[in-house]
Amino acid sequence: MDLQILIAPVVGGVIGYTTNWLAIKMLFKPHKAYHIGKLKIPFTPGLIPRERNRIAKSLGTTVGENLLTDDVILKELTNEKIIDSLKEYVVDELLSNEFSINELITNVYDNPKKLYKIISNFICNKLTDVLETNMQLKGVISSKIAGTIAYDSSIIKVIGDKNASYITNMVMTNKLEIANGICLFLEEEETATKLKSIISNILSEKLGPMASMFVEPNSLYESILDFVRTKLEQEENQEEVVNQINNIINKLMNKQMDDIFESDQYVSIIEGLTIAVEEQIIGFVKEDSFELMIESMISNLADSKLLVPEHMKDSIKDNIERMYIKFATTRLPIFLEHINVSDIVENEINHFSVKQVEDLIFGIVDKELKAITWLGALLGIVMGTITIFF
Repeated sequence: MDLQILIAPVVGGVIGYTTNWLAIKMLFKPHKAYHIGKLKIPFTPGLIPRERNRIAKSLGTTVGENLLTDDVILKELTNEKIIDSLKEYVVDELLSNEFSINELITNVYDNPKKLYKIISNFICNKLTDVLETNMQLKGVISSKIAGTIAYDSSIIKVIGDKNASYITNMVMTNKLEIANGICLFLEEEETATKLKSIISNILSEKLGPMASMFVEPNSLYESILDFVRTKLEQEENQEEVVNQINNIINKLMNKQMDDIFESDQYVSIIEGLTIAVEEQIIGFVKEDSFELMIESMISNLADSKLLVPEHMKDSIKDNIERMYIKFATTRLPIFLEHINVSDIVENEINHFSVKQVEDLIFGIVDKELKAITWLGALLGIVMGTITIFF
C-alpha cells in the first residue's frame, strides 16, 4: 500500500512530462516525411514543418494587417528620435567641417563635370530665350541706353573725355593719311569736274567772258592741285590741317544731342543702339566660348570650400525637420503602396530552413515550452495522487 502511494504520482508525473515533451517535439520533428515503402509514416513531418506555408502566410497577414501597418510605419519613421538623428547627421557631421558643392554632388553623381556642362548649356539656352522673347528686358536695355545718351546731353558727355581724346589723337596720328586723302579726293573725276566748273564760273563773273577765254580752267585746276599737293607734303601744313579738323570735331562734341538731331532721329538712334546691343549680347551668349566660361565658373564655384556659420545651423535643422515631415507625409505613403509587409514576412519565413524556424520559435518561447512540459509532469503527479483515493 505504501509503495502504491509512491508509484502512482511518480508514474503520473513521468507520463505527464513525457506526453507534453513529446507533443512539443512533434510540433517540429521530424523535419521531413518518412515512408515505409509507399506508406507515409503518420505524424511525419512535424506539425510546423508540414504547415509551414500556411503558418507563414497567416503570420505575414497578421503582421502586415495588424502590426506593421502603413500608419504604424509612418508614425515610427516620423518620431522625434528619427528626426533628431537625421538633423544631427546632416548638421553635426555633413556640415560641421568645410565642404564643397562638388563633394556633395560626387556622393550622388559620379561625373560632376558632365552635370556642370548640362547646367551651363541650360543656362545659355534660357538666357537666349529670355533675350529673344522678353520685351521687358528690351525695355530695360533701351532705358539704360537712353539714360546714358540723354537727349539734352553733349556728345562729349555721351562718349566720354577718354574717347574724345582718343579721336583727336587718332586724327593727329594719321595726319599723313588725311593729307593724302585730301589729295586723292581732289583728284577724283567727279570732284575735278565740279572744281573746274566752279573755276570757270568764277572767271566769267570776275573777269568777264572775254578774259575767261584766255585762262584755261583745266590748267588752273592742275595748278591748284599741284599747289595743294606741295603744301600738304610739308609736315607743318599737315598738322595745321588736322588741327583744324580737331577744332571742328571739338565744336561738334560740345554740342548737345538736341542741337544735332531731331527728336524722331534721336528715338531712331536709341532703337538702333538697343537692337545692336541686344544682337551683340545674344550673339555672345550663343558662342561656345560663353558656355565654356559659364561651365568654368560653375566648376570653380563648386570647388570652393564652404563652412556653414553656427547661427545658421538652427535654421537648417528646422528646415530639415520640416522637409522630412513633408516628405514622409506626402511621399512615403506612395512608397509604402509598393511595399507589401505581409508578402515580405511570408516570403522570408518560407526562405528559412525548418531548423531556422525551430530555433526562431524556441528562441522566443523556450521558457514557456519548458514550463508547459513541467506543468504536464505536475498535472500527472496530481492525477496519480488522486487515483490513490478512488
